[in-house]
Amino acid sequence: MKYFDKILFVLLCILYFTYYGILNVALYLGLPNSEISGGMRLFIISGAALLLLRDFFVRKDFPRLTIHSWCFFIFFTVFFVKILMENPIVLYLYNQSIPLFLYVTYICYFGAFFLYFAGRERFFYILNSPKIIYWGGVLGCALILYTNRDALSSFRLTDSDNEVNRCLVKYPMAMLYIISLYFLIFTPPIFNKILGVIGVAISGSNLLMSDSKSSIISFAFILFSYMLLSLKRIKIFITALIVSLSFLVISTPYLLSSTAWERLAALQDYETMDLQGDAELSRYYLLLRGWDLFLESPVYGGSIFDVEIHSSHFLPVEILRHEGVIGAILIIIAFWGMFKGGIYIFKSDPKYFWVFGILAWDISQQIFHGYSYTLPSVSAAIFLMAANLAAEDKRRGFLPRR
Repeated sequence: MKYFDKILFVLLCILYFTYYGILNVALYLGLPNSEISGGMRLFIISGAALLLLRDFFVRKDFPRLTIHSWCFFIFFTVFFVKILMENPIVLYLYNQSIPLFLYVTYICYFGAFFLYFAGRERFFYILNSPKIIYWGGVLGCALILYTNRDALSSFRLTDSDNEVNRCLVKYPMAMLYIISLYFLIFTPPIFNKILGVIGVAISGSNLLMSDSKSSIISFAFILFSYMLLSLKRIKIFITALIVSLSFLVISTPYLLSSTAWERLAALQDYETMDLQGDAELSRYYLLLRGWDLFLESPVYGGSIFDVEIHSSHFLPVEILRHEGVIGAILIIIAFWGMFKGGIYIFKSDPKYFWVFGILAWDISQQIFHGYSYTLPSVSAAIFLMAANLAAEDKRRGFLPRR
């Protein structure tokens, strides 16, 4: 891969994984957050599109797309057409009756997807370069910790003078945790182990400060996923077991004091919340409303934007209410391709196992905060492209690359 492509890819990755850290700095300094956010997103997707075109036209190593990838793109083409039909962009251009961010946000979610939906040469460069994500995560978490440093004494983000919600803290700490944990469990060099310890400490500080129940559960799920993957080699499994027990001992005192469990326990009272007329504030109500919208138009799905709810916070219901049974079939086919891509990577080399950590994070977050438009994620790009490469290798009679 040429130096231009490597430098551009590294720059885009660092920017992508420090994106939320930069937004924290913008909030801290009182800068226009929306303009900075939109500018970074547009720059990332523009650069990613350039790399994608170079894979296809310059290196000519872009594999033929399988039915799984086509189903994925058809789903989101229909999704975007529905957005245009419900909120024609001409309304914005002439009288700004709708916010432009509806289009910018949707399109820019493909920035990360196109960055990792790469041709063969760049794909394996990505799989062999987890440290790019690591350093992006370190920088992003460092910016978040600095701008919210007054919250570190109590480990409560609500105690920060910087007005920031949990969503602006989660992603960089998750990516840093995933790669750091991978270094601790799967890589033998002592330098990587040191980086792993540092990364886990930094991401753990962000986790405790955010006090997010979904992130706590996701972190545990990522560790569990690595434990399962480590069963492939007994020495790695022993390392994973030691790391897991160490985490349990160190984190238990902090987790017991977390308010996240109180918020999780409160969900048990959803029936009481409904009787008290507070159902509109509960996830239970959002789920029911999303299901009702699906039943109103079960084949093709209904409106992308509902006046009562922004999201049902559960991905299967979101897919059904947006594009009905037909959309669900398209996504199931795409998911089957991701599964085949996972087998291809699993058979290749344990040094690629960090991508399963990202998949574990995306799955767990979609369970808690499912949005259809966040499906074009890093893990979706990697595993769908792996399925394309696996199909191409099968046609040519190749074995999985190591």
